[in-house]
Amino acid sequence: MRNFKIKLFNSKLEKIIFFSFILLIFYSSVVHGQRVLILKDQTNIHVGVTALKSHLESNGMIVDFSDFLEHQFSGGTFNVNGGIPKTLNDYEVVVHMNGETYGTPMPSAGQTALMDFVNSGGGYLGGEWLSFERSSHTIMHDLILLERLSGVTQILTFNKVSNLSHPITDNLPSNFSTSSAYGRSPGRIPANLISEVTVLMTSPFNSGDSPSVVFRELERGRVVFFDHTVGVYGSSNPYINDPNMLELYLSSINWLSGGIDVSGNLCEENNSVDFRVVYNDSQDPVISYSWTISDGTTSISNSILNKSFSSSGDYVVTVTLGLESGEIKTYSRNFKISPSASTAFAGDDVFLQPGSTSTSLIGNSPASGVPSWSIVSGPNTPNLSQSDAVLNLTGLINGHYVFKYTITAEGICDPKFDFVNLYIADVPRMNNLSVSNVTSSSATFNVDITSDAGSTITSRGSNSEHKFSS
Repeated sequence: MRNFKIKLFNSKLEKIIFFSFILLIFYSSVVHGQRVLILKDQTNIHVGVTALKSHLESNGMIVDFSDFLEHQFSGGTFNVNGGIPKTLNDYEVVVHMNGETYGTPMPSAGQTALMDFVNSGGGYLGGEWLSFERSSHTIMHDLILLERLSGVTQILTFNKVSNLSHPITDNLPSNFSTSSAYGRSPGRIPANLISEVTVLMTSPFNSGDSPSVVFRELERGRVVFFDHTVGVYGSSNPYINDPNMLELYLSSINWLSGGIDVSGNLCEENNSVDFRVVYNDSQDPVISYSWTISDGTTSISNSILNKSFSSSGDYVVTVTLGLESGEIKTYSRNFKISPSASTAFAGDDVFLQPGSTSTSLIGNSPASGVPSWSIVSGPNTPNLSQSDAVLNLTGLINGHYVFKYTITAEGICDPKFDFVNLYIADVPRMNNLSVSNVTSSSATFNVDITSDAGSTITSRGSNSEHKFSS
């Protein structure tokens, strides 16, 4: 029998066109989102973990629960979702929960399987109590990015590291706290990993801060590690139910799995958002991209798409990848452009007659955001009662007060604020008026302003030197 070799493509362009056509034909039968394995720590899945699974699935992911507890994992073929056989090759990300199973280490075979999975390009999400168990998980040391210093159960408070943009945290507020207390292990980065690990968020500990969300990139795989319990730890109202925590998990898994990284300025004012495909399989490269955004945007640009949005709101970005093998991968990601707060104006400075004990301060009514008032300084602490943008004050005494008016919008945008001075029997007096630099077209006036008591007054909007010109 004679063997024939047929040359199907004369150029890379022909190959791209051919596979793009194949993608359109077979799209519905082969497409899938990120595949996530949750190594569970409870026989009966807790409502908080179920909420996490639902949140991931609502964002296009395929999520399986192991049929066994995490410390029983030994690699190879295993069952999920009530008897369905799988291997780690069926997943892009493993979420390792062990809040209820920290007393028993994972077998060496399981640890080795997880290390091989990450070294082959997989993503791994872990956290406390693995910090506590680090000495019994030596094979996984490259995945356990924090070592334990202490153990506490408390409201979890997170603060983003300043001036560090990353897809995991760019869609989160600068700081936030959970609605319920939870287990965490304030710790530190192991000495041998300091140059490999990046801190994204910190949490208060012992009048300082300790790393609470960290990541590292291996040659192919990625790791995210939390200092709080991943899974359930003695709580009937687990923090996972909190919207910001659900977003933290989602963003982490999106980054770990490849999929779509969303980064940049996601605040409505001056927003500029980068969408980047992260795809790690060099054996089956991408040959085509197709982007869609729920506002109607479409693009066939390469792995990076940049866009600015005309309004705040919830959006969905989707990218379809055509692979050289003919397979199609489709990733979707929900994201939010947070509304900017309206500019705050606290009103003009207020001067009251000596002995006045009450007044009202009126800020502008914001089109976006919620107004609030606070006292910055003053001779006493008066009674404050707020109604919308109006601050009613009683219990005032003679002196100089400063009040702050803040407008805060929902989401990640910084609040807007303004200050107003209130003077009672602290009347400004103008002394030592002088003129200098006089020309035919301009002059500079200098003036000292003092109070009745002789102290210097600095009033918002005033300037002791002003130049007039014609």
